[in-house]
Amino acid sequence: MRRCCCANSASARDRCHLLTWVYNGTEVPFDELIDNDIDISVGSLAGIDALADAARRLGKPARVHVKVDSGFGRNGFTPAGFDAALCQAGAACA
Repeated sequence: MRRCCCANSASARDRCHLLTWVYNGTEVPFDELIDNDIDISVGSLAGIDALADAARRLGKPARVHVKVDSGFGRNGFTPAGFDAALCQAGAACA
């Protein structure tokens, strides 16, 4: 995380966005990621809830990438679960 935050300096933010999508679901530093303006990919309803909770604690919006399973079955929302993900993400923003 430290290396990623260093790379996300003000000059780097002007040129690109950093995205993280691989993380341990029990030890996710959502607060630190949000605070450093790092885009966070979520692929589960629990991930959306945890990310929204962290954003509320910080009083800062999270930059979210919704991960869709492209058919390999590795992670992300399946087509059947995608509508629920969008609804839950939308509700978290309200």
